[in-house]
Amino acid sequence: QINHIEKKYRLSNELATALYNENKVRLFEKLYELTKIGSSVIANTLTNTWNSLNPEVELSAQHFLDLFKALKKGKFSKEAIQQVLEGWLKNLNKDLDSIIKDLGLGKISRGDLEKIIDKIVAGNIKLIQERKEAAIQPLMGDVMKEVRGRADGKLIIEILRKKLGYGK
Repeated sequence: QINHIEKKYRLSNELATALYNENKVRLFEKLYELTKIGSSVIANTLTNTWNSLNPEVELSAQHFLDLFKALKKGKFSKEAIQQVLEGWLKNLNKDLDSIIKDLGLGKISRGDLEKIIDKIVAGNIKLIQERKEAAIQPLMGDVMKEVRGRADGKLIIEILRKKLGYGK
């Protein structure tokens, strides 16, 4: 069954095995079928991310479905999944939108993200001159610290590459 999960959902052996060993294959398949979010995002959340939280309670399948539907709608970025789960575990009776709002994780607009990136680029001219394209990674780290899960990493890289003249 592990090989089937690996092939069908294009998961690593590690993730497929974890889903199987933790008896989460059916939940995974249902969430994937209902949301069509990336299979590795769902599998990673149900196994590695969830286990790292060391929860004393279990979230229901509905909690996870709501989480992935909100992610798909762009209410927060995948980088913020762990923060959202942590917030929810602290207050299980709260609705997801309130958790996202309380954590300050609502996605920021592209315009606001570009302003943040402009500020960070302006403050790191020497680094950019010295490291050229290799400066993107440390700049990415600075942007991620600033936006704290409110912007998708791929978009940040795309904007940084464009602003530094390495865009496609």
